Amino acid sequence: YYSAVGMDLEEYFNTDYWNPAANDFADGAYSTLTDGYLADGTYVASIKKVNRFTYYSSYASLQENSSIWSVSNVSRSDYPYLYSCSAWAQAMSEDPEVIAAIQADPTSAYYADGTEEGIANAVRVLLDPDTNQFDNEVYNFEPEMDDDDFYDFMVWHRGLAIPRARDLQSAEVQRGKEVFIEIGCANCHRPSWTTGDDNYWTPAITSGKALPRFRYQTIYPYTDFVQHKLYMVNDIHGSWCRTTPLWGRGLSLSNTGAQDRLHDCRARNEIEAIMWHAYSKSSHAYESTLKFYNLDTEDREAVVKFLKSI
Repeated sequence: YYSAVGMDLEEYFNTDYWNPAANDFADGAYSTLTDGYLADGTYVASIKKVNRFTYYSSYASLQENSSIWSVSNVSRSDYPYLYSCSAWAQAMSEDPEVIAAIQADPTSAYYADGTEEGIANAVRVLLDPDTNQFDNEVYNFEPEMDDDDFYDFMVWHRGLAIPRARDLQSAEVQRGKEVFIEIGCANCHRPSWTTGDDNYWTPAITSGKALPRFRYQTIYPYTDFVQHKLYMVNDIHGSWCRTTPLWGRGLSLSNTGAQDRLHDCRARNEIEAIMWHAYSKSSHAYESTLKFYNLDTEDREAVVKFLKSI
């Protein structure tokens, strides 16, 4: 990428084209995974892995954390804390409608002694992210996913495939790919990678049972897996955001009825998404976006057709 922005390697690593949090010595580059197994069956009490997942590259392993655990609050034996915040827990404990609804249902886990004060305390405690849902003074929940189901889920999760690309032999699609590369989009949305040994980590609750390994696979995700800045208005994480993989996104319209793009779906289609990359002249993708803007209609439509095909 550094060559695309006209810098040598040393300059690249000393500018904001490289997130300092991705350096070996910086906080946030790694997660410390504890009490688990590697793919070869080796037990590890603690191991560091590079953060690779989520838009902010904040997790090192899909087994460590994926949206089913955090966003959906599906609990398991080694994951007893909610994806919540103390302010929300406090607000719910002070909401009269919440209290009244619980008071009308004595079977609720939040019912406590049935008084408004008791219910409010139960709501505040049980919704607080620092409360162990399986070991607290108010109500002890049971894990929603048992260990065997967790293992089965991870076998399925690791085996999910990206939808097959379409229309790759189309002359328009092939031209779109050529232009995509020529104007510099592929410097960040890198087309292909070859995966490594897949020496995954998995929590101890799997008892060391092996998961499928997918070694040395050639994949076409169209990302460099690195964080860059677009400097968009209302941006996230100080503008640092991992280059979004493009594979599979071309099926959005047929599967959902919408073509919304970018991390927060602010763009209504591919062209809007591309142009958001040039919201600021400081954007790391500004020059490539300007080249896209100056394309003739035929080449611009070819790029869009290519994006819909992958």
